[in-house]
Amino acid sequence: MLTLRLALRSLANRRLTTILTIVSIALSVALLVGVETVRRGVRESFAGTIRGTDLIVGARGSGQQLLMSSIFGLGSAAGTLTWETYERWAAHPAVEWTIPISLGDSYYGYRVVGTTEAFLEHYRFRNDGRPTVAQGTWV
Repeated sequence: MLTLRLALRSLANRRLTTILTIVSIALSVALLVGVETVRRGVRESFAGTIRGTDLIVGARGSGQQLLMSSIFGLGSAAGTLTWETYERWAAHPAVEWTIPISLGDSYYGYRVVGTTEAFLEHYRFRNDGRPTVAQGTWV
């Protein structure tokens, strides 16, 4: 009991240092929890976007660039495959579904994407939504 009373008096005599230490620990814990929450959210978002995709086939180049441009719409496309190559992969018995995507041009800052109806069936949009149709074009 004497040791506890001595420790409390020591803390009371060093009030500013004690308060700063408590605030520092609280901020550190809050920052750690915040970073962990963001990390978990990014991981779940990535897993939700890529779920169901086992293989991405594209022109020679960086695999990371192919993933970022075809799945997330970021960066520039590495190149294109011939339509015959796409049809050969689509006809392969181990392939369940395919989505041809052609990227390249932009219109008023928006990326132009050439694809088929299969894109709407398999691609996951934000908030599990679907693009709206306005005058025959996806928005």
